[in-house]
Formats: sequence, structure tokens, C-alpha cells
Amino acid sequence: LAYSERPEEFTDRLGERRAAGYRALAAMERHLQGKEFHVGGSLSLADIALYAYTHVAHDCRIGSETVFANCASLAGHVEVGDRAILSAFAAVHQGVRVGRFAFVGAFAQCRQDVLPFCKTDGIDARTYGINTIGLKRQGFTDEAIDALQKAYRFLVKSKLNTTQALERIESEIVGVPAVDELVGFIRESKRGFHR
Repeated sequence: LAYSERPEEFTDRLGERRAAGYRALAAMERHLQGKEFHVGGSLSLADIALYAYTHVAHDCRIGSETVFANCASLAGHVEVGDRAILSAFAAVHQGVRVGRFAFVGAFAQCRQDVLPFCKTDGIDARTYGINTIGLKRQGFTDEAIDALQKAYRFLVKSKLNTTQALERIESEIVGVPAVDELVGFIRESKRGFHR
């Protein structure tokens, strides 16, 4: 405001708008005290904060507590799982699924499904391991993280094809819900997944 030729004019308007903003936030807080979601009985875009210049195209489904950094973009029919993070300028191709707790790095171009619980990065996107720090912050046990890392080694680091890797995972890592979810995500993939 100090750089304006008429700062007093804008100061008055700023005060009015700030007061209106606080009233709107108070109304939303009152609304959410008795309800889980802003609109209807399930999560909608009204419940998700998107950073500047993000783009969500038609028919996308976005999970709860997701983060879309500046300029992250989704084409149509994309599914993003709960607590996934898309960094700045990440782009997700039409029909791709981003798994729960996935971390997508800045400028990544995701043309295939992004594995849950994993870090995916690069212009020509690749998976770089389990999102260990993010999973620890979310309360995953060391045992669950170790099991996911073992499953990841079968999937990406071994010389096994996908079918063989999934068979080894299912026979050697039993009773870990996160691993079961990872296997199910891969089996449901229609586009393949980034390795």
C-alpha cells in the first residue's frame, strides 16, 4: 500500500475485506462443528485447499488431506489417494491414479500410475523408493515401513517381472495391510505404473 499514490483509499478497503474474510471463516468454522464435510456427506473440492495456479480437470477424484503445491496439474479422470503430495509443477496424465501417501516431486510428469507409499520424481518420472519420512510422520510403524521397503525391492530392484514380484510379495510378506494395498493397487492398474 505504501507504493500506491492513494494508500488511504486502499487501507479502508483492505480493512473492510479483512473483516468480511474473518466473518466467512467464522461461518465455515460454525458449519464444520456439526458436520464432517462442507458440502454433502463426502469430501469435495470445498474441503481441499489448492495452492496457487493448480489445475484439477473434469471428473477427478481427490482424497482427503492431499497437498497440491503451486502449478500442480491434473488432467481429466485422475484419482489421487488420501494424503498424497504433488509438488510444484507436477503434471498427471489423464486417467492416472496416484496412490495414498505418495510423494510426487517437482516437475514430475506422471504418465502411468504412481505407487502408493512411494516417492516418484523426474521429467521422465521414476520411483525412488518408499516415502519413509512421510510415512513416519503419518504414524506408520517401523515394521510396516520395513515390509513396504522389502516389497519395493521385489517390484523395482529385483530382476523379477511384475507377476513374479507380486507372487513373491504375497508369499513372503503376509499380514501387512499397507503391502496388501500396494499389491492391490498394482493389480488394478490399467496404465502400468512408474518404476
